[in-house]
Amino acid sequence: MKKQIFLFIVAVSALAFTTSCNNAAKMEEMKAQQQQEIDKMVNDGLANLRAELSSACNAQVEGAIAAKADSIVLAAATAKAGTAKPTTNTKPKPKPAPTPKPAPAPTPKPKTTEEKMQDVRGNAAVKTETKTIINQTPEQTKERMKNVRGNATKVDDKK
Repeated sequence: MKKQIFLFIVAVSALAFTTSCNNAAKMEEMKAQQQQEIDKMVNDGLANLRAELSSACNAQVEGAIAAKADSIVLAAATAKAGTAKPTTNTKPKPKPAPTPKPAPAPTPKPKTTEEKMQDVRGNAAVKTETKTIINQTPEQTKERMKNVRGNATKVDDKK
């Protein structure tokens, strides 16, 4: 009897606990609030990332534009210098400077491993092709095996 009363109290308390926690309206409200917080965090992170990438892209574009502008200004300056009107000069032209001595021949590059191996091998090919013998008769096979093994006719015979 005491056992039944104890089980009845446990069952009623469990039922009361589950019904008090089963509030669907409040649960939906909590889910919506969590989703809003998650969306806000994601949007903030994306805004920060977008700003960083935009500034990096702008810096790269500005650098490319500056380099292009510098090359255009340099090209214009050299073109302007090349088309300048020659002045009439009565002074004789200076003698050309003596030609410099030719530079010594460059030292040969060290050989690669493959070139060293080719020197060791001579004209031997790196890869050799294996011969395949097609449609041999049993007699030809025995003769070939005899040549390979020497004069041994049995497997147990060794050189």
